[in-house]
Amino acid sequence: MTATTARLASAAAAALLLVALAGCTPGEAPTPTGTPAASETPSETPTVEPAEETVPPVAEIDASERAAIVAGIEAGDPAAVGPYLTDPVNYILASSECCGVISAADATGELIGYTSGSSGWSSPVDPAYLDQVRMSPYYGELVPADVIALRASSDGLVVILGVEGDRIASVLVGHEDVLLFT
Repeated sequence: MTATTARLASAAAAALLLVALAGCTPGEAPTPTGTPAASETPSETPTVEPAEETVPPVAEIDASERAAIVAGIEAGDPAAVGPYLTDPVNYILASSECCGVISAADATGELIGYTSGSSGWSSPVDPAYLDQVRMSPYYGELVPADVIALRASSDGLVVILGVEGDRIASVLVGHEDVLLFT
């Protein structure tokens, strides 16, 4: 490259640099966009109030539904119990190989079939008795805090329905002495 060519290339590069920088004159201020830059201080900081969280009410089996379930077991009416069972449901007949997690329809049939020979049902069952069953290593986990429990005076058969929200998630059936087995 000759000295003349080098001077021309240098002059051309300088001219291009001037053209490129022409849009950035120090006298002009940028047009505000509405959002202050990090270095600017806004005149007023808006206060955002946190929205109140609305917690939806937890559905539950109410007193009239509980009474209808007890009456349904007393009368042998599967339609009074079945709709409240989770599907599947944990159904345990104490001291037997029956049944574990089964369909709601099968559990309803088992429950109504097994309780049909008993009579003199009373509900609720003594809370102290339920606390004793909760201590059982075999049946304790089937007796949550919220239960519908009834006992037949004819043979001491006890039915404990474990309630979770608006459904019955477990069914424990057994004679009162058997449920206390440790």
